[in-house]
Amino acid sequence: MFSNLPRALFIIAAVLFAFGCSKEEHGHGPGDGHDHSKDEHGHGPGDGHDHSKDAQHGGANAVAGSYEDWCGEHEVPESKCTRCNSALVAAFKATNDWCAEHGLPESQCVKCDPTRKMVRPPKPAGK
Repeated sequence: MFSNLPRALFIIAAVLFAFGCSKEEHGHGPGDGHDHSKDEHGHGPGDGHDHSKDAQHGGANAVAGSYEDWCGEHEVPESKCTRCNSALVAAFKATNDWCAEHGLPESQCVKCDPTRKMVRPPKPAGK
C-alpha cells in the first residue's frame, strides 16, 4: 500500500518546485542560485528589446489607446497585454479572442497570422 508513497512525494515535490517558484513571491535576487539574466518572459540582454523600465511598460495613469499605453516588451497596448497582466486573460477568452495554442489573444497572435501587427498610436505633439 505504501510502496508508491516515496515516488508520489517526489513527483509532488518536483511539480511544486517547477511551477511554484517565482522570484517576486519568494524574494529571490542576485546570489540566490537562479539565472537572473532573463526576465519572467525569457527575455534578456541582447534579445533586441529595450529593457529599460520606461521603454517596456505604459505608465499607471496611461489612458487606454494612447501613446503612453504601450508595452514595448510585447509590442501591444499595455492595457491589453495578457503576458504582463494575466488578469486580462478571462476577458479575452470570454469574447472568443484567445489562441489556446500560443497562450495569448488571437487578435495579437502573430504566430497564427504573421501579417498581424499592433501599431503604437502616434506620440502627441510637444511630448
